[in-house]
Amino acid sequence: AIPSVTTDNVRGAREATEYLIRHGHKRIACLQGLQDSALNRDRVLGYREALAQQDIPIDEELIVGDSFAQRSGYVATRLLLHAEAKFTAIFAMSNQIALGALQAVSEEGLHIPNDVSIIAFDDSPYAPYLATPMTTVKQRNDEMGQIAVQLLFARLESHKSSQGLLLPTRLIERESVANIRHEES
Repeated sequence: AIPSVTTDNVRGAREATEYLIRHGHKRIACLQGLQDSALNRDRVLGYREALAQQDIPIDEELIVGDSFAQRSGYVATRLLLHAEAKFTAIFAMSNQIALGALQAVSEEGLHIPNDVSIIAFDDSPYAPYLATPMTTVKQRNDEMGQIAVQLLFARLESHKSSQGLLLPTRLIERESVANIRHEES
């Protein structure tokens, strides 16, 4: 088997959701990507695990979206903002989904993080420079390629099969998540 190097998507999504929960959010919208992809399944699993670990009911109406594109984030957020299911935070499964969500929130005259908090999976060069710098889960994309090449050469030299490697993510805390714990009664 060819060695693979991937992001630990389950753990990264769980950590992002736990971060929102620590800040008092219990109604967390999950803007998912392509539903049949392993990437999406892993990220939604991490989201679900974090809620379950804190005994927070999972509201299926808050899990929306159908692709990793900006348009999906925009449409899903617009629908959520006009739906019965209320939420205080958004976990976007990609930075493109997050951009769409930001557009929809802005068009509704709402503000990040005062009205809605947001965290995105995958950091982007623009995230720190948004009007409200966005909290993100950063993948180690630069290292993934280097490690994959090293594993491939090691395999060629040893003629042994090598296993895949899961790289951890890193949460980058910025200003897009409000701490609403103090508002609880």
